[in-house]
Amino acid sequence: MTILQRRLASSPEAIYQSLRRRRERLEKRLRELEVLQRGAVAAALVESTPSLDADDVEDLEEAPENEVQAAEEQILDQATAASTIEELKSEIATLARLEALASSIRRSGNDTKWRELSALIVYGVPRQKLAVFTEHRDTLNYLENRISTVLGKSDAVVGVPEPCRADQAKK
Repeated sequence: MTILQRRLASSPEAIYQSLRRRRERLEKRLRELEVLQRGAVAAALVESTPSLDADDVEDLEEAPENEVQAAEEQILDQATAASTIEELKSEIATLARLEALASSIRRSGNDTKWRELSALIVYGVPRQKLAVFTEHRDTLNYLENRISTVLGKSDAVVGVPEPCRADQAKK
């Protein structure tokens, strides 16, 4: 839940992409489980669900950002409380509804962070460079696209993922 909340706070694009990826992964698991169909269904659900103990969580707190992000993606995309195929179908349906809502918000352009940033770009000092930091790659891609659209040229924006930023800072 915390991972999804952080993505929701990051941008409409980040939550949309997270919900979409999670739904797609659960649909894939559902297809696999339907092939197994009888007998071992509950055991297969439990076996395929990732889990972290207290030591794992503590290790993640000290891990590099790219490892944390990869672990969050895996947990977010695979975790489910469903113990039957019907519960999994219900969760997928809920994700589809949430994904549709996130998509409509994303298309609406009603994003407070974007409105504030675009005001800086449009009404800010001409030819001034602006650095924007974000935690999620989906938000970075979203902002690159939106800024390029406002400026009218894609080469005016350079998105640098976290591991590259650290490397550049060392130079």
